Parts: sequence; C-alpha cells; structure tokens
Amino acid sequence: MTDRKILIFAGTTEGRKLAEVLAEHAIPCVVCVATEYGAQLMRETERPYRMTVDEGLPDLRQGRLDAEEMCTLMQEETFAAVVDATHPFAVEVSENIRLSAGRCGILYLRLKRNTRSEKAAMQETEGDGLYFFRDSEACAAFLAAQNGSVLLTTGSKELHVFCRETLKERLYVRVLPGRESIGLCEEAGIPGGRIVALQGPFSEELNLALIRQYGIRWLVTKESGPAGGYSEKIRAAARAGIPACVIGNPEKGEGLSFGQVLERLSEILDREIKPQQKLEISLIGVGMGSTGNMTREAYEACRAAGYVFGAKRLLTMIGEMQEQAVCYPYYTAEAILPVLEEVMVRNEQNPCDGGSLKIAVLFSGDSGFYSGCSSLQGALCKWAEKKEQTIEVRVYPGISSVSYLAAAVGQSWQDAAIFSTHGKGKAENWAESLRQTVKTHRKTFVLTSGVEDVRAMGGLFAAKKVSVWVGRDLSYPEMKVCEYTPAACAELTEKGSYICLIANREAESEEAKGTDEDPKDIRDCAGDMKETGRMITHGMPDTAFIREEQTKVIPMTKEEVREVAISKLHLTSDAVVFDIGSGTGSVSVEIARLLPGVRVYAWEQKEEAVRLTERNAARFGLDNLTVLHRKAPEGIEELPVPTHVFIGGSDGALHEILAKLRERNPKVRIVITAVSLETVSRLTEEMREWNPAEVVNLQVSKSRLLGRYHLMQAENPVYIVSLGGEESI
Repeated sequence: MTDRKILIFAGTTEGRKLAEVLAEHAIPCVVCVATEYGAQLMRETERPYRMTVDEGLPDLRQGRLDAEEMCTLMQEETFAAVVDATHPFAVEVSENIRLSAGRCGILYLRLKRNTRSEKAAMQETEGDGLYFFRDSEACAAFLAAQNGSVLLTTGSKELHVFCRETLKERLYVRVLPGRESIGLCEEAGIPGGRIVALQGPFSEELNLALIRQYGIRWLVTKESGPAGGYSEKIRAAARAGIPACVIGNPEKGEGLSFGQVLERLSEILDREIKPQQKLEISLIGVGMGSTGNMTREAYEACRAAGYVFGAKRLLTMIGEMQEQAVCYPYYTAEAILPVLEEVMVRNEQNPCDGGSLKIAVLFSGDSGFYSGCSSLQGALCKWAEKKEQTIEVRVYPGISSVSYLAAAVGQSWQDAAIFSTHGKGKAENWAESLRQTVKTHRKTFVLTSGVEDVRAMGGLFAAKKVSVWVGRDLSYPEMKVCEYTPAACAELTEKGSYICLIANREAESEEAKGTDEDPKDIRDCAGDMKETGRMITHGMPDTAFIREEQTKVIPMTKEEVREVAISKLHLTSDAVVFDIGSGTGSVSVEIARLLPGVRVYAWEQKEEAVRLTERNAARFGLDNLTVLHRKAPEGIEELPVPTHVFIGGSDGALHEILAKLRERNPKVRIVITAVSLETVSRLTEEMREWNPAEVVNLQVSKSRLLGRYHLMQAENPVYIVSLGGEESI
C-alpha cells in the first residue's frame, strides 16, 4: 500500500467511480464534495465508503472551498496528484483547483466527461426544435423575449441568471433534493409549487410527464452528456412538441478520459490500476416489433446499454431511442462471445465507465417463448465460468405473438394448444403432427415460418370444419388480422411474418362430445377448452398399434410387459430415451406420447420394422420420436446423451451395447426384457457390473372366452431387468 495519496474533487458520477476503483486497489485518497447531498451519494455507491483512510478507503471531505482553502488542503498531506472530476460547467471551481495544484507543485489531472456522442452531434442541428447558446446569460435573454412556461433543468447554481422580471414568474425549476439547492430557489423567490426537487437519473417518460404536468412550453438543459440525462430530455421535448434550449459545454476538449487518468495514476504510483471489469448483460424480449410493445423495464435496460446485439430489424427498431450504443447484428452465442471478448480487451485498455460494461441482447417476442434467450443465457454462464469473469445476467420478458394475436381476436390462450413449424422444413415433416393436435383441441395457435406454411396448412384442413384467424406482421404498420376458411388460406401469397389460430368445432374432447352446440366462429369457443378424453398415462392396448408390414407380423412387446417395463424406466419430463430393437414401435410410441419434452430414438435394423415404427409414430402425430435404421450400438456417439434406455432386442450385441451406453452416461437407466434362459444367463453376468440392479419375473395370464365361460390363458414368463440410474427416486 502506497503512502502517497490522490486528491479527488468529485461532483460527478465519474469522480465517484474513480474513487471506487482506487479503493479496489487499496490506494488512499481524499475525496472532496461540495454539499451534504454529494457526501450522501458517495456513501451510497457500490463500495461502502468511510470517513477515514482505514484499509485504503477514501477520506470524505464535505464543504465548498475557495482557492486558499484548496491550497491549505493540498499542503496538509503528501498528494501524488490532484484529479479534478467536478462538473464540466463548474468552470470557476476547476480553475481554482488547477491554480492551487500549480502553486503547491502537485500534478493536476482533469477528468473530463463525454457530453455528446458524435452520432448526436451529427443529428442535432439548429432549427430541429433545438436552440444552442454559448452560456446561461444568452439563453436567459432569449427566453425573456418568448412566451410560455419554462422548465429549467440546469440546477440551482445559475438560477439567479434566469430570474429576470419577465421570466421569473414562468420558471419551473428542477434541482437536487438538498438543503442548499432548495435554499437557493427560495432565495431567488421561486415558490414551492414550482420547485421539483428530485435526484436523477430521469427517464424520457418522467421528463415528458413533468412537461405535461406543468404545461411547459420551453425546456432548458445543459449539454451534460449521458450521465446528465441529456438525450432523455431532448427526446422528451421532441415528443411533447416543444423546443429545447441547450447551453453548450464550456470545456473545449481539454482534459483526460477515465482510462487516460488511470494510466497517468499508474505511472505516478508505479503500479497498475485497472477497474475490475463487470458485465451487466440484459437479455431482452422486445415484443412484436416496435418500442411501444416493450415493457418499461426492458425499454430502460436497452436504452442504458453501451453495446446492443440483435437481428438487423430489431436494431433498426430501437435505433430511435438508443443513440449512444455500438450495435452488432448478432444474436447467437457463437457470434456474440468473440465480440464480447474484443470489447472487454478494449475497455481494459481504455476504461470509460469504471470497468462496468452494459450489454443488451434483443430477441423478438417473449424471451421465454420459442426464443434463443435460454440457450444464450446458458452459454454466457459457461463462458463466464471458464474465463473467471464476473457477469450479471437479467432476462426481461416481452409480448409473444400468441398473446398479441389472442388479444387481437378477443380470445384467451391459456386453454389452447401451441404448435410451431419453425425449423421443421416441408409440410410433410409436420402436417400429421399438426393434424393430430388440432383434432384434439378447439383452439390451436400455429407459429409458422411464412406464408408457405399457411398455404400448406390450408390444404391440410380443406375438408375440415375449422376456421382460421391469420395474423400477418403483428404490431407493424402493415399488420393484418383476418378470419379465413382453410381454402382461403391455401390461396394466400403475400410475404410476411404469420401466426394462425385454428378453431376446431369438432375437437375430440369430452366437452365437444357432450354438447350439441355448433359455434359460428371462434368466439363461441371461449371457456374451458382443456384437452380431455385423451389418455394421460401409458397403458395403450395392443390393438392400438399397426402390427403388419407387407403381410409380415412384426414382434411386439405385449401390453402388460410394456407397461411394467416403462414404469421401471423411471422416466423424467426431459428424458432422452433409446428404444433398441423397437419392432412395431409400441414402447417408443407410448413413451413419446406421455410428454412433448421427452425425446425418443427408436433403433431397428430390420427394414420392415423401421417402416412399421414410422407408421405408428405418424399415426399418433409424434414429432418427438425419431426412427433410426441401424444396428446398435452403431452411431450411439452421434446422438444426444441418453438418460433412459429400453432394450427389447440386441441381436447378440448386448455386452457391446451396455458398454457403449455406460461410456456415454455412467448414470443411464436401462430396462431389458428377456424370454429365453440364455438371455437371462448373459444378463446375470452383466448385472455384476451395475449398481443398482434388479430382476422382475412377470407371469401374465389373460382371460379368453370359450363358449359361455371365461378361461385364463397363461403367457410366456418374461424377465424384466433394470440396471443403473439413480439409487433413490
């Protein structure tokens, strides 16, 4: 720890952040603030400051100092440098600090604030509702000759300049909520009803609300930059349709950036001073396509970001309210992470905000609804752990296309099925699954990949008594929501973003069966439309499955054995299941239909059995069941890691299959059925390598009718062997 201290004259956000960085490096410093309120803000920063220099924390001094008092302070202790981080408009104070440091022979560093981005400077010109003035006197003289109320947001220091006889009675003054500021307002004769005492930052909406509340005709601001809420005031004035008077920054480029000040201090103290980089990442669902659809929290998080990622159309959407950010047209982890690393390197070399980087990634619709948000969040956390980087990730939800369309047609959506054709290619890949979904639901929302999917959907339901609400380019100016027949859907050609709501008057549910109503349109489908009349457990009869393929009967695991075996698998809602030796596919189908989150891979080496499994999967509309024409364990490495495996046939490769499965997932749960004693013998050997291991001998007898009597007929005994998995469920 060095004995040489740094003297900081603070009064800005930059000054407080500099003190915080020095405290992180245990560098002693004295921080001077003018007011009690300034001292309070210092104590409320992220690091708890004390009034002493213990442990390298700042010695906080409060009170206004003249030039002589500054000299006295500088001579009291050994200071390596004086950093002037006062407000850019505190010209006299800065001059006193500079002169005092020179008299005492101490290095003077001016920490300047970036008050205006190049983008803003290019866009803002005289006559666009903006009036620029060199100083407060010129601005006050101009306003004195105008009419209407004036909102003064320049603080209390130069309030007396604006208190002219023709102007004073029209002033509304926004100042800090400190005794000194309010006292100056009272001394100037501003009544309490025209004093707005608040601490920023102020959002565009709050500025706009104040303008409307007090009937403001003119807004006055300093060119104070992002930290001073400059852009928010300018945009609020533009939205209110009133002019803004801007008092120009008196600094003409003198001074050093935050990073340059740290470089100089590092040289002086002969030690590296770098702020600890912190990434604040906001994953934002922006809604349907305009900033008006964003939640207020999401809007503010996006506006505060220094770097924004997202699809090009989303970046275009937020361009109107995001002036300062650097934008990148990326939205996947593969594209975003390399850019983040580059940004961190640049910020480390030239920190401009105390090491804190605010990042926003935009997603259309809702962040939790068919969005890439979840996968990116996981990738960010893994990346941060690998890099040992501190990050803070927050997700902001948005309005999904489903909720938007439901509102547009006056329907609820919590009682509807939701189906997506995204990423599924041609209609033949999803048509049967959609048909089954619509068959059992009175309301089905369909997220499409475009008008081609809408046309295919129209052809699929051409002979059905369904009506279709079609939403195109929701929330955009060209938005269109219309009700069509399936035949009309098949004729649509206009390109755009489409979502549909299919109303099926003849859905196969208990509710539909128990009533004679024939609703005229979708609005008659309101109420409890939950899918009923559909089995929600495994236990399908053998007769539910197709058994023959080109006159050849394919072996099938019988119903009672199938149900015990599935129970022994101890399935989870996100299971990845291998059905090795699928035969008819009865086990695969029963598992796949339980929950849509389960993924099933049916392995079968016989071509006719592969076709039969595919036919049974299509019969039940299962798009979470994949049929593989191969002999296990061939290609196991190419598939997702299995969590559960059913083996109904191994064709002599049982040992190799079990070894490969255990290699991929040591905790995999496996259930095997065996009929022959030879297979049981091999399984007995294999069981020694697994824990837990269990054998169930199942003997089933089923009744059959013989004349007037029901006789019990025994089936072959079956051994059901369970291996591995978690020991407790």
